[in-house]
Amino acid sequence: MNAFRISYIFLLLFFASVPVAAQDLKLKAVRFKGNETLSDGELLAQMNTKPKKGFQKLIFWKKRPGFIEAVLEDDINRIRSYYTRNGFLDPRITYATTESSAGAVSVLVTINENRFIRVNKLVLTSPQDTLVTHITRSLKKQIALKQGERFRDKDVFDSEALLKKGLNDNGYPFGSIGHRITVDNENSQCDVELIIIPGERSFFGGLSVKGDSLVPEKFIRKFVQFSTGQVFSAKKISRTQQDIFGSGLFRYVVVTPEKDSIQGNSIPVTIRVKELPGWQLESGIGYGTEDRLRLAAQLTRLYFLGGARKLIVNAKTSYFVPYSLDTRFVQPAVLFPKLDFVLNPFILRQRELSYRIDRFGGGINFLYRHSKTFSGQLSYSFEHDNLLQTGAMLPDSIELRHNKSIFGTGGRIDRSDDPFYPSKGYKLDVNVSYAVPGFGSNLHYYKAEVSLVNYFRLDDELTLATKIKTGVIQSVSRSVITPVEEKFYLGGASSLRGWGRHTISPVSQSGFSLGGNTMLEGSAELRFPVYDIFHGVIFMDAGNAWAQTFRYNPADLHYDAGIGLRIRTPIGPIRLDFASPVINDPFTFQFFISVGNAF
Repeated sequence: MNAFRISYIFLLLFFASVPVAAQDLKLKAVRFKGNETLSDGELLAQMNTKPKKGFQKLIFWKKRPGFIEAVLEDDINRIRSYYTRNGFLDPRITYATTESSAGAVSVLVTINENRFIRVNKLVLTSPQDTLVTHITRSLKKQIALKQGERFRDKDVFDSEALLKKGLNDNGYPFGSIGHRITVDNENSQCDVELIIIPGERSFFGGLSVKGDSLVPEKFIRKFVQFSTGQVFSAKKISRTQQDIFGSGLFRYVVVTPEKDSIQGNSIPVTIRVKELPGWQLESGIGYGTEDRLRLAAQLTRLYFLGGARKLIVNAKTSYFVPYSLDTRFVQPAVLFPKLDFVLNPFILRQRELSYRIDRFGGGINFLYRHSKTFSGQLSYSFEHDNLLQTGAMLPDSIELRHNKSIFGTGGRIDRSDDPFYPSKGYKLDVNVSYAVPGFGSNLHYYKAEVSLVNYFRLDDELTLATKIKTGVIQSVSRSVITPVEEKFYLGGASSLRGWGRHTISPVSQSGFSLGGNTMLEGSAELRFPVYDIFHGVIFMDAGNAWAQTFRYNPADLHYDAGIGLRIRTPIGPIRLDFASPVINDPFTFQFFISVGNAF
């Protein structure tokens, strides 16, 4: 009995010592008070305690983040440190929490910023070297530290990096930058001295190319932007590496200045390359509500006929393109390194609502790759077209069988930050073509298209994407109209999404789409996360195609609005869009499944 009582008392004491599980607390909101200089967004970015924001609040099925007070206390220290790094001498930061009956916690962070330090004087100190002085003076306007403005640690580091880069690009690869900061607490100001130690001026030494490659060394050397004896430049090293890799022949390219092997003041440079496999086969299968089942394959043969030449064969099929075979023979670095010559025979069949056509021909193109962000082209193509079926009666001036002889030029600037999921930057595309009579063709017209896409990051997770696109096509000979297959048609998965494919167009008396000679369209999408790989969009499109060239009529635009879901994948988003005409057109639903962003 005594043993039983002792065991019973022991169990009571044990369970009494075990704490009762507290209610899981959830974070409802974080607010800031008193921060006059630094924004709420800046301060929240320093914290791990982050509530739902923006569109996330509408996602009711996703739980609120948990609240842990120890994490919040660490966040307060982070904010205090952030204020100090931004020039504030004695910030006072406190917090208070309010808990609801449901366990939802609201946090109020109260801030007394107090005074901050301003930059009183900025001094650049360097040896009495005319060239170094010239380099630093030319960069002084770009230095982030500005007299009279608030002192920030980041500005010091950015200024040092700018000056060091300037030295590296102008023959001083061993240069270093230091700083000395003198603080006047009484007047809340400081003097900043940036100390420049340039080191010995250096020059490019010998160049060697290493790596087992079928590509001739002579071809690789075409892309080198420096020569032995020239002043050393880190910028030229970087551009050389980018240009060699941009040829599309190598798995990797590394251009290394061998600073440990410097001889006198000459730095030897080594280019190391690893080539891609000689044969590459890529294939894919997909489905879209427009194209239906899609099949595609691309066979690439590198080092075709020896050297750096490439042969690329593309084959694909879908509902609107029953068959397409496109071959490109590429001779890179013709005439000069960034210019490629492309010979491009092709054959395809198109099936649209208003016509079916077989197209057979070829072209020659000169493609210029100026940089990662800018490219241009100059081309000539000749093709024979056979209109198999058309819903509209065509005048005698255009034959069902006709030839086209076309000169073209165009360019693209792409400054977006991501090829698949851009959130900032822009894309500009301009293309102009001119069809001339001759070679059995009486077609004589010009066609021009311009497209501008902008991406605006509204916050960490919200992006506004906008597009405006216009085009015109004009017959030069009054007796000849523009070909139906070259005209403008709007509507579909990547155009006005409230309508079916190519249904926005001037129509004949019998209701068949004729295509427009003038086109204008615009779109806006608000893109936001939903859950994990799922993202949502709210969008609106507007546009129209008109029969006469350069006859825009803004009062005659069609509008649609809709919502969409994006599923993120490594090869781009899978896109589902629901849209309907609005404003002046009857309400009807369109649904599209496709791959890639609308723009």
